[in-house]
Amino acid sequence: MKTKLNEELLDLLSHKDGLCASLIIPLQKVPEGTSTDRLEIRHAFEELKSKLSEMNHQDSVLLDKVEELCSQASKIKGQSGVGIFVSYNLAKLYTFPFAVKEKIVVGNSFELRDLVQKQRYNRNYLILLIGGFGSRLFNAGENLFEEVNDQNFPASFDGLDYEIPIQENQGDDSLKPLKRDVGFTVKSKEAFYNRIDEKLNSYLTGEIRLFIAGTGKEPEEYLNHTVHKSRIAGKIQGSFDDNILVQLKEKGREAMHKYLQLQEQDLLKHLNETGRQFISAGIRDVWYDAKQGKGNLLLVERDLQQPAFIGENEFDLQLQPGKGEQKYIMDAVDDAVETVLEKNGTVVFVENGSLKEYNGIALENRY
Repeated sequence: MKTKLNEELLDLLSHKDGLCASLIIPLQKVPEGTSTDRLEIRHAFEELKSKLSEMNHQDSVLLDKVEELCSQASKIKGQSGVGIFVSYNLAKLYTFPFAVKEKIVVGNSFELRDLVQKQRYNRNYLILLIGGFGSRLFNAGENLFEEVNDQNFPASFDGLDYEIPIQENQGDDSLKPLKRDVGFTVKSKEAFYNRIDEKLNSYLTGEIRLFIAGTGKEPEEYLNHTVHKSRIAGKIQGSFDDNILVQLKEKGREAMHKYLQLQEQDLLKHLNETGRQFISAGIRDVWYDAKQGKGNLLLVERDLQQPAFIGENEFDLQLQPGKGEQKYIMDAVDDAVETVLEKNGTVVFVENGSLKEYNGIALENRY
């Protein structure tokens, strides 16, 4: 489940000085929502201008960058949201494949929770389409869908795909047909399934997950036979040929989202079964242990926010202003998320209300 932060997220996470503007804007996925999207984007831009004005910081450089990215965002179709992140030396535009709520945030760091969630949803996976007398393998992800076409796949039970077409070859011998592994020409389905399992070993690396697609009895037979059960994240029902592979892509995306949601439920179950001595609950305790680098896994309700204050002791978070000089924190939850990520922990957002007994936020500690 542990995923390495990508370079773009690390770059945004490292911005702690100067003014950072974050605009999270929901979009309509359907084409007829384009005019509504333009209004949402314009509203977000005007809201940013108002915030900067209230701060006596009407910065034309930031606004010019944001306006340019807003213009680009208004042309985006088929996404559920966009994120615009701008500072003096950075300007980034991202899309979101899941529903987001509008957020206009100006501070000394970026609002990153939706990008953290996006990275989780951007995990790549494999789809094995199996049926009749053959199988095909696809690399898939939010922005990826391509068939594996090499010495291993596609594979047919009777060896009909033994020769790879000439135009698919590369290099000096591109005019000579290559051969797929002759091991695919087998005498029984069981042997065929064994051979598929062997070949999948080279693709099932890291934490990659596999979905089994198809119709008829073959997918179920393979599921009962395979040694890769721990890697299989779900099934995709349907008969797919070259004319409707776009449907396989979309169904694969839906299946991956469902798998991630089920994984969130498993994490909640694991949290409830873990001894309380290893769990920090509530933003104050989570803040304290996260700052000390104890955090291994942080679970947070998606829309949880908490303004707070800190004094001379940065580990002591207060929810009400106290005596002496204090620093106001607009959202301590976001700061806790960033702290856990910076200290190589994992952050997963869960449905609102699912962490009620933990006051919306819980940290599983390393020690």
